[in-house]
Amino acid sequence: MNITLAAANKWIPMKYKNDKKNESLSLSLIKIAFFMLVGTTIYEALKHFIFPNISIWQSHAVTIVFSTAFAIIVSYFVIRNKYETILKLEKAETSLKESRKNLISFLNSIPQSSFLMDTKGIIIVANETLAQRLKRPVDELIGKSIYDYLPSTVASKRREYVMKVIQTGKPVAFEDERDGRHILNEIKPILNESNEVDRFAILGVDITDRVLMEEKLRESNEKYSAIVEQSMVGIGISKGEKIVFANKALLRILKYKSIEEFCKIPLSEHVAPSSMPVFLTHRKLLDENKVIQSEFECEVICKDSSIKVLQVSVRRIVINGEKVSYSILQDITARKQAEEALRQAKETAESATRVKSEFLANMSHEIRTPMNAVIGLCNLLLDMNNTDEQKKYLNIISTAGNNLLTIINDILDLSKIEAGKIELELQNITISDICNDVHDILFPAALAKCIRFFWEKSDHNFPVIKADPIRLKQILLNLGNNAIKYTNQGTVSMAVSNDKNTDTHISLCFVIKDTGIGIPQSKTDRIFEPFTQVSKHKAGGTGLGLTISKKLVQLMGGTINLESQEGIGSEFRIVIPFEKSSILQLKKASEDNVIIKEDIKQLDLRFLVAEDNIFNQAVIKGLLEQHKNYQVTVVDNGKEAVKMLENNLFDVVLMDIQMPEMDGLSATKVIRDKNSRVMNHDIPIIAMTAYAMKEDQDLCLNSGMNGYISKPFSVASLYNELKRVLELTKQF
Repeated sequence: MNITLAAANKWIPMKYKNDKKNESLSLSLIKIAFFMLVGTTIYEALKHFIFPNISIWQSHAVTIVFSTAFAIIVSYFVIRNKYETILKLEKAETSLKESRKNLISFLNSIPQSSFLMDTKGIIIVANETLAQRLKRPVDELIGKSIYDYLPSTVASKRREYVMKVIQTGKPVAFEDERDGRHILNEIKPILNESNEVDRFAILGVDITDRVLMEEKLRESNEKYSAIVEQSMVGIGISKGEKIVFANKALLRILKYKSIEEFCKIPLSEHVAPSSMPVFLTHRKLLDENKVIQSEFECEVICKDSSIKVLQVSVRRIVINGEKVSYSILQDITARKQAEEALRQAKETAESATRVKSEFLANMSHEIRTPMNAVIGLCNLLLDMNNTDEQKKYLNIISTAGNNLLTIINDILDLSKIEAGKIELELQNITISDICNDVHDILFPAALAKCIRFFWEKSDHNFPVIKADPIRLKQILLNLGNNAIKYTNQGTVSMAVSNDKNTDTHISLCFVIKDTGIGIPQSKTDRIFEPFTQVSKHKAGGTGLGLTISKKLVQLMGGTINLESQEGIGSEFRIVIPFEKSSILQLKKASEDNVIIKEDIKQLDLRFLVAEDNIFNQAVIKGLLEQHKNYQVTVVDNGKEAVKMLENNLFDVVLMDIQMPEMDGLSATKVIRDKNSRVMNHDIPIIAMTAYAMKEDQDLCLNSGMNGYISKPFSVASLYNELKRVLELTKQF
């Protein structure tokens, strides 16, 4: 006790040695408390520190006071501590309730079923989704075993998974099916303070939609995989030089038995050297993203070293995050071989056509040259004073010559049509004029056979149309001539009617009908074939008229059909569309024709004729010198023509093409040369040739000539070309 007091006496002065004024009641109370804490009685403390002379009874009184005060103070602190503890417990309980409420709200916000359970399966917390799935209220589930709500097989399996989690301490995921729904479950362990599993958090996700989608995707993949594998075209996937996939068709095309054998070869090694530049070019375009898809033809090397041609279509796609090349390859080897064979056949056919055309052109030239002399001189003789017998013979010569010319023209027409070199020359015409011209030409032949022949017109006010009058007449004359030729008695009729009419176009229907010998039904399909005559009756002709007529009708955009009965007669029906024109354009064309007839004979013209054939020289000179105001100079070749033009002025040159020493084309080139000595480099030159093909005309015009007439020519055709070349309508 004395030691304790000594310590107190020693400590307290040290504590307050710098503050003498603190020797107060507060300091005394501190001292009292100090002594009380170390076991000193109140009496001893009072006596020692405050009242050294205090009596024992005074000490007891003070003790009672102090004890009471101390008891009150202690009670205060005890009560206060308990109150604070109660407040903390209430706050903790409120916080716990709020946390539980938040937890339940959070669980209910989860669309998947979620709950906590203990090791026996007793549900501690559950969300609304679980309650809805089990068709029970949440309150009913709390405290109940989850196994009570599951089918026995599912519950048994669930216990096994729980035991596995307890044993391993690791989460377990599994899938089960209930009421047609697929549920993906996950059991996660919750450890206690002893690091033992005593609870489980369980999440159940309804994956029915995903399962169904996966099933559909699997079925789709199987279907498309089957399509890819059974496809007739090759399909391959490559990444750089590595081939990662090839379907059966591609293996079959390139003659490989297994995909492993095919894929171990780098991609570029399958490409033939001849196609490597093309292959690399298209690969670069894809690598640089300059194109989305690339298509090209490529020669590839098969396993047996043979070469095949493939049509390749390549597109870059992304598979599993990697960019690869998806290729579709079609074997076009057979097609390319067929194309090559077709090209060779086409070249052969074109060569044959060229040979035929050259032959026909040469034949035409060789026949037309003397025919020009025969027909031309015959026409000159007919204009002279002749006896009746002489006129009879001259007419026979003229008719025979024209018939031969018709045959030549038919052959050339067919050749031009087959070669696609015939062109329609559209003019403004009336169909009535065409009908009247055809009637006037055919009527004498029908009259000679005592056959009734007439035209029928359903409408006498047909509009003006744009058509090629020569070719249209050619069609109708061919059909009309055939009808008269094969009709010995009865009637031949030709009719025209309106088939279809719009604001801008009109389709006309022509019907040529006869009561002749008819055509057997078995032979009607052959009637339009070249050089074909299906009748047993010999009536002459080449058998080209109907062939040419059909091709001309088709060229005009029309159709031709035949109905015939043997012994009764035939009926040809033609429908051709025409563009409408106007009466003003027709009148203008008529006025132009009047100018030709009136003005061409009034001009004083100086002609230079370059012609090597003496007979044709006589014909041309005779035709031109019928007009007294025409002066005609004749030379034998192009060289003489150039020389004549160097020293003389002429108005027109009629130039033959095929001549010795210098032909007409070469002479024209010299005449047009500004450096030549010709006096008039712009003199009108009209080609006058027996070459009658379209390309011959183009050749003449492209060489610098102004006009073209083919032999044999008529005075009318010569006047028309003169008028066009000299542009008389501008001069007068």
